[in-house]
Amino acid sequence: MDVKRFLERLERNKPKIYTADKPDLARIRANVMYARRLILREEQSGKPMWAQKQQIDAILDQIEARRAEIEAKKADIVVKDEYPVDTVDRKQEETEEILMQHQEMADAMTEKMLRLAQEMKMNAHTMGEIAERDKWVRFA
Repeated sequence: MDVKRFLERLERNKPKIYTADKPDLARIRANVMYARRLILREEQSGKPMWAQKQQIDAILDQIEARRAEIEAKKADIVVKDEYPVDTVDRKQEETEEILMQHQEMADAMTEKMLRLAQEMKMNAHTMGEIAERDKWVRFA
């Protein structure tokens, strides 16, 4: 492909630079660098390519400006889950405190359940004795 056709193709793709993301910019930049190499070869063979070289440099400047814009946007993005260190420590302490409270409540409930089970066992034993006595009283 000759330099003129390649430059025309780059000019057609020029509006895409303003909306391109990083991978597309890299592809366009690679094409521009290839066009630059073609221009250098033509210059070495003695053809004047100053205007085309200016065109390529202008496109490269636009690509670099867009790349800088993308990087600036990337730097401005704040991650929502990111907390300062002291906030994380405070939250961790609060969580540990809540876990300790839950553990104490669970221990108290277990103790209470054991006490109630013991009382139920004693009540069942007492009710069994009463039922046995009533049985002897009825038959006597």
